[in-house]
Amino acid sequence: PSPHEGAEPSWWTDQSSKLAGLAKTRVGGFDSHTLPPHGERGSGGAGERGYEKSLSRCIGPLTRSPALPLLWIADQAGGSLAYRCMHVILNPASRDGAGRRLRPLIERELRARRVDFALLETEGPGHGLELARALAAAGAPLVVAAGGDGTVHEVVNGILAAARPADGTRRSSTTALGLIPIGTGNDTVKMVPGTGTIREACATLAGGRTAPLDVGHAAWDGGNEHFVNAMGTGIDVEVVRQMRRSRLLPGGVIYVAALLRALAIYRPLSLRLEVDGRVLSSRVMNLAVCNGPSIGGSFRICPDARSDDGLLDVCLIAEMSLVRNARMVPRVLWGTHASSAGVTMLRGRDVHLSLDEAAPLLFQLDGELREAADGTAGVRVGMLAAALQVIRGPDGAARNE
Repeated sequence: PSPHEGAEPSWWTDQSSKLAGLAKTRVGGFDSHTLPPHGERGSGGAGERGYEKSLSRCIGPLTRSPALPLLWIADQAGGSLAYRCMHVILNPASRDGAGRRLRPLIERELRARRVDFALLETEGPGHGLELARALAAAGAPLVVAAGGDGTVHEVVNGILAAARPADGTRRSSTTALGLIPIGTGNDTVKMVPGTGTIREACATLAGGRTAPLDVGHAAWDGGNEHFVNAMGTGIDVEVVRQMRRSRLLPGGVIYVAALLRALAIYRPLSLRLEVDGRVLSSRVMNLAVCNGPSIGGSFRICPDARSDDGLLDVCLIAEMSLVRNARMVPRVLWGTHASSAGVTMLRGRDVHLSLDEAAPLLFQLDGELREAADGTAGVRVGMLAAALQVIRGPDGAARNE
């Protein structure tokens, strides 16, 4: 079997999967807010009790039982969903604090659509994973990632961790994923129609439909982890480093600025790449293994990638001069680089990348930096087809292009 099958992500095994104080949470607590069944929070009496009853549907079952009651109804004829309750994991630090500033807008949009919801704010790196894991383990039907690609990365890893208990068995997740875009690049939402803006995403959450979502998996000597949009190595790693120094710029501009700085200092890797048995060895400027079409907010590096075909799309850009690299940038931006000299596009289910010499291999998963201490052993990448259900809008709904 592939190395990613049956794997339990080791980098979170020492983390607590409990929500601190959850068992003591009472109505109106745990940083949550919901819509009363019949309008805004009332002025006491029946309206106030209605608010508390509404909130209890979201929080109460988590404190009383590991199995949630059925909190959503489905229109089987049309496939649409009307969730009675959802749990929103908000990263207040997304896009330099935009998450915190946009929280009132998210709450207003969900209330306007008469959605019962509990909103939980993350407190630091890894907290989104813990929250999502605990919610999914308790049977929450819908967990929404409100943040950037890093927030989605944590939430998805948490949901899938709950679907793989300590005994190593694997079961399908019964928790669906929702998306509200607040991040810098927001590449993940480009795969999901109806999630391009906060208002559109909230409308999709209130009345969208479920669709299968493939999830990638990377395994290396230091651990293993899922990714949603893309993983990569080469100049990708240096770009991520440079992006962290340019937080105040818009998403696409940040990536361009970081890429131009990275081009000036990056030195190509001697990399061995294997895709479904086909082996390539090359001095590599960049290697991207994608589930979605874009990275860096706007760069369509694997423009034909689909998140529901069970396949990984691979783009390898070989070593080239600085001038040729500069000319390649706009082609990658528009997704017209596939036929360019030095570019190899591949597609497959199993990918193995490794260094030709003994050295650590640095790579990124949804923009999160990781390191394989033994670069010659490298990283094995696989695809988990239809690993999750995601809430999406109709085919005609705009993506966040």
